[in-house]
This record gives sequence, C-alpha cells and structure tokens, in this order.
Amino acid sequence: MDVQTQATTQRRLKILEADEIDALYGRPTFTPDERLHYFAFSPPEHEALQECRSVKAQASFILQLGYCKAKPVVFPGDLSETPDDLASILARYFPTTALEDRRPLNKRPRLRQQQGILALCNYRPCDTKARHAAMVSGKPVSIVGELLHYLEEHRIVAPG
Repeated sequence: MDVQTQATTQRRLKILEADEIDALYGRPTFTPDERLHYFAFSPPEHEALQECRSVKAQASFILQLGYCKAKPVVFPGDLSETPDDLASILARYFPTTALEDRRPLNKRPRLRQQQGILALCNYRPCDTKARHAAMVSGKPVSIVGELLHYLEEHRIVAPG
C-alpha cells in the first residue's frame, strides 16, 4: 500500500464494521428454494427480459433482478462471480445453451439494464438530497441510521 493510499484510508471515518457493510452491500447468498423464488419473474419483468437480445444479457438481467428483489443494491452483474446462481438460471431458463463468455456486459447495456430493474422494483438511484442528509449530522451512527431509514422509506437504492 503506497503512502497516499494509506493516508487516505486512515483519514476516512469508520462508521460500520465489515460485517455491517457486507449485510448492507454484500451480494445475497441464496438457497436452492430462494433461487426459485428470486429468479422467477412477473409478466412485466418477463417483458423487460425479452428486450435483452443475447442469452448472456438475459442471464445477467435475471441475476441482477433477483439480487435487487432480495436487497435494494445494484450489483455489477459479473457472471463469473456468481457460479451457483448463474448455473441455476442457465439450467432453468436456458438448458440447451452453453454460456462461454461470462464477463460483465459492456457499460451502456449494463446501466440500461440496471435502470430498468430499478424501475421494475420501484426503486430509484440515490439522489443528492439523500447524499446531503449524510453531511448534516455530526454523529456518524445517527447519519447511517437516518440515511437508511430515508432510503427505505423513499425506495431509493443505497449509494456505494
């Protein structure tokens, strides 16, 4: 770790412990039954899925949609990081297709998918009002609690 990175790390305020950060931002871990539930879709979600052209884009969409249903956080959609969930999706929806390319989608299609998924789940990205609320209070724990309450109440995805 270089000196500048170390100095930046030491100056940051530590509010949440690693397990709390993981609970808030970590990718969900599903059981087989949960996969059946979270990776199923409603008619509007199925329509949105049909807009994806390739199997890779569809698998990425299903994966991100399931994660967003479980936890209102947008994940990068890297198919190689979720082998068990991806295998479940491929077996269920694309049993005769081999998916060789498991790299993330390009930025523009990935962002378009994420915006569509947030709309389907009735969420929106974090806005400046929520960011501003985090700068007002002097007590870090209060900031996090108030911010999370605000985000949940207004169905806003937590900022990174």
